[in-house]
Amino acid sequence: MNQSADNRQRGAALAVALVLLVVLTLLGVAAVRTTQTQLRLASNAESHTNAMQLAESLIETVASDSNNTPVDYNPDFRSCYLPASGAPSALFGCDSDAVQIPLASSNSSGDILTYGYAEVRRVLPLFVTVNVMREAQTSARQYDFARYSITGGIDRSSEGRSAAEIVESLLVLHSKPAGVNYE
Repeated sequence: MNQSADNRQRGAALAVALVLLVVLTLLGVAAVRTTQTQLRLASNAESHTNAMQLAESLIETVASDSNNTPVDYNPDFRSCYLPASGAPSALFGCDSDAVQIPLASSNSSGDILTYGYAEVRRVLPLFVTVNVMREAQTSARQYDFARYSITGGIDRSSEGRSAAEIVESLLVLHSKPAGVNYE
């Protein structure tokens, strides 16, 4: 009888050990899955941040070239900057009547040249006047600003990465012709 009780205890210990092993295995699998999910979330956040920074960099590159924002009296001015491949994002709608220019700049990264697109558009009213004194002690009445809207985007969604698009307004300083009054 004594031997029979020992066998039962050994069997109970084996069952408890197996249950604990299953519980620990399930906890380990849950921890691995949680870690993988967190890693994917962090990767997506990094991809989105990278896309936003590239879109901002693209806007700065386009805006830094005064040829991209001509100060003239053309209210319909619009130009599109396309990836070097010429195939913009499906999100980007550039009218066929806009000037289409391939992106090419020594200041731009490969990602911008490959996945970037931008549009510069003249905004009405064409000129705005600011009535304040400038640092050079000349009246702002001698100057006005040409108004533009610049849209810059990066689309890497075809690779399973993020896409981002930013729209910024831009005022370009312009020496106002004498006697001109904008209303």
